[in-house]
Amino acid sequence: MIGQTISHYKILEEIGSGGMGIVYKALDTKLDRTVALKFLPPHLSINKEEKKRFIHEAKAAASLDHPNICAVYEIDETEEGQMFIAMAFYEGKTLNEKISGVGANGGSPLPLNDAMNITIQIAEGLNKAHQKDIVHRDIKSANIIVTNDGTAKILDFGLAKLRGATKLTKEGTTLGTIAYMSPEQASGDKIDHRSDIWSLGVLLYEMVTGQMPFKGEYEQAIMYAIMNEEPEPITGLRTGVPQELERIVNKTLNRDISARYQNVADMIVDLKNLIKKSEKATIKPKAGVVVKKRGLPKNPFKWMGFILLAALVVTGYLFLKEKQKPEKTVEQEKSIAGKIFESKWINSIAVLPFTNISADKEQEYFCDGMTEDIITKLAHIKDLKVISRTSVMKYKKTEKSIKDIGKELAVENILEGSVRKEKNRIRITAQLIRVTDDAHLWANNYDRNLEGVFEVQDEVSKAIAKALEVTLTPETIKTFKAGQTRNLEAYENYLKGIHIFNNKYLHTLNEEDYSTAVRMLETALEIDPAYIDAYSGLVWIYINHSRFRGTESDFNMAIKLSEKLRKLAPESAAGYSSMAAVYIFKKQYDQAYDYSKIAIARAPNSARLNYAIGFFYYKVGLYSRAIKYCARAMELDPLLLHPYLTTIRSLISGGDYKKAEYYLKKAIEIYPDQTRLILLFCQLYLRIKKYSQVQEWITRMEKVNPESGYIKRWKMILYAAKGERKKALALQYQSSEGFALLDLKEEALSIIQENQNKNKHYYGYLYLINNPHYDNLRDDPRFQEIVKKAREIYETRLIKYGDL
Repeated sequence: MIGQTISHYKILEEIGSGGMGIVYKALDTKLDRTVALKFLPPHLSINKEEKKRFIHEAKAAASLDHPNICAVYEIDETEEGQMFIAMAFYEGKTLNEKISGVGANGGSPLPLNDAMNITIQIAEGLNKAHQKDIVHRDIKSANIIVTNDGTAKILDFGLAKLRGATKLTKEGTTLGTIAYMSPEQASGDKIDHRSDIWSLGVLLYEMVTGQMPFKGEYEQAIMYAIMNEEPEPITGLRTGVPQELERIVNKTLNRDISARYQNVADMIVDLKNLIKKSEKATIKPKAGVVVKKRGLPKNPFKWMGFILLAALVVTGYLFLKEKQKPEKTVEQEKSIAGKIFESKWINSIAVLPFTNISADKEQEYFCDGMTEDIITKLAHIKDLKVISRTSVMKYKKTEKSIKDIGKELAVENILEGSVRKEKNRIRITAQLIRVTDDAHLWANNYDRNLEGVFEVQDEVSKAIAKALEVTLTPETIKTFKAGQTRNLEAYENYLKGIHIFNNKYLHTLNEEDYSTAVRMLETALEIDPAYIDAYSGLVWIYINHSRFRGTESDFNMAIKLSEKLRKLAPESAAGYSSMAAVYIFKKQYDQAYDYSKIAIARAPNSARLNYAIGFFYYKVGLYSRAIKYCARAMELDPLLLHPYLTTIRSLISGGDYKKAEYYLKKAIEIYPDQTRLILLFCQLYLRIKKYSQVQEWITRMEKVNPESGYIKRWKMILYAAKGERKKALALQYQSSEGFALLDLKEEALSIIQENQNKNKHYYGYLYLINNPHYDNLRDDPRFQEIVKKAREIYETRLIKYGDL
């Protein structure tokens, strides 16, 4: 076609080709300008589907007017019926050319600031497209040109697809370039703008390291890497890379689409902030200061001596560094665990239990109440990570050092104090200590009448915020008083009731304890009918009583009180979070989701609420979302068992056994003989065929809780997995997994079907497809039908119960 004139365009030279067309440099003879013409390949021009996609490309691209997007002038057709697009032509290099050779065995990385600035420009162009519901679908280094003046231009919206438009790809096919594809795109699932964000992350990784994050000698190997492997950290491939840049890259490459950046605008903000920080950190020489250059020693023997000395120093450093380096697998697991939830805390604190130094040792409840009230107030400060009471109460009367406690709870600061209560007087001392160097950041004593305790709590909270340099907004200060009473009698009854509940919570709480706790809180409400904290405490007592005693009347009472809470404090999260909890445990998931959405927006730093939402997502089979919220709960309450249990179960059900083992080992250190953790070790090691270790954990369970019915279950599955048929059947235990391993399909399917009929939430789709114990059933049409129905439920819930 070189030299031909098509319409009013004279073809000058071919400048590129791809699966969706050939591109030529041409002269627009009407306007006397150079353009790029993209033609649909002749053999595809007769394909109506391809033509339709080509028109979509033109319309999508033409609707975008942005300095970082290639301008489209028109769409036309040759006399032979071959369609083409006229676009702007730019002098410059593609990123692929600038990085030189990336995509094969590696190339030359770009300067960090250049890489970040180019990424920002691409992101700004994509932001414009995403605002119009246009997804590019093929972001890669060959599709980005950097002009001679440094402007990045996104080329080829050839694979762009209007979200919600008619599906143009055939069933099971994918569009795009494999190495840059998101997991959802590579697997042929539905995609949205977050797939472009993944591809942009691959591109940023490529620019920074000169390598691709996911490699392979053929397409299937690359696809496997995308779906299953972690890319090598960029800080390990290039020196001088800020940790923050690695965090940004890791966030874009999160397989959990809900944990990725949800829009490119947020990524732009993070990159711009990082550039500002790096510019501030650059030390510039003062004016007038001359830096004297030193030449090499004239004596060659001295010169060789310097080289030898330098070599020895470097070798010694590398040797020491290698010796200090932990085992790779451990480091990888820590890295994986850290990626599950991205924190943005400015600072962190743990409030240790206040010491009771009163003559009356029965005043313990008052000290615990003081601790909890200050924790509650501080938790309203958005940028402050505050450890919840469950974890800090384990350090009551501890002899551990501040440094050890700070390390265990992963906080930078510790508040400790004491309370002396005598008749109508109260003396409170408090001091804020920095963990790293034991420095006292703030301290004060308060001598007040008893009624002044409420003001003291406010003053301490404000003083801590000031000392830690975190912002206290007027709205936050208002929340310090929200939910409280100013009636001392009501307050004391509340503290006594909560003290009983908290100190025996889920462990030794008997009916008498429940009744006493309820009576105390009801008395507090009789004295002060608008006491929000008392309502909230009462709701949680009823919820937990109904969960562990199975009483429907308690659930109903919890709902009634939650409704009251919502009316009394419509701006508070309390009523919504308790309603969410009620409906989660009642398995009424639509209502649970609706209330959770409102509650988490109002109380994002509530450990209890984050755990409840994680538990909700686990129950509906959306495991990656369950892990995300449980990870947040673990950050806020590091010693709380329940988020660990839900995280581990989600990881096992989702087939991620390495992470499951990591969290199990971490949890068992905190709770050495916790029966539910022991049972999860049995389940995990059965899945990965570590049968000797399964037996060890079964033996441990027999010592800790010999009456547990699960012992027989895991023994039956263990014998079946090892092919010891007689031993397995002799236990007379009905296990679908055990029967499936013994190839007793009728028995296995009967149990699965019965459980599914009773409760459609019993077997989640991911649990069914990831459980290797069901492999003997996979060819059976009945099992396939069960899996199909489970998948339909799963896909519906993915959309219905989106990330909160």
